[in-house]
Amino acid sequence: MPGLRTASDELVRKTAKLPATELTPPTHAIGRRTEDCIRAGVLWGAADAVDGLVRRIKAEWPSKTRPVVVGTGGLAGLVAPLCREIESVHPDLTLVGLRIAATALGLKW
Repeated sequence: MPGLRTASDELVRKTAKLPATELTPPTHAIGRRTEDCIRAGVLWGAADAVDGLVRRIKAEWPSKTRPVVVGTGGLAGLVAPLCREIESVHPDLTLVGLRIAATALGLKW
């Protein structure tokens, strides 16, 4: 699924009259203004997609140990409070992993 910023930016880019919207946490699912509706759709939609996918993964998880769900990426801190399944947030986890891999390969970082 597209990231939050991509989803929001594409709405503005591909439509004639939708305004650019700052991604701040929505207070309600039903907005009173266009910006509120876009914000709710993008953020609640992403949160519900994450929760749904994590529930499916947990249902298929092969071992009895419960997986730990970590939100990653620059906007993870924005979505995580709206999710039920994310247990912790580490926005730079991918970069940390790449650094560890590069070090293991003897590459200069």
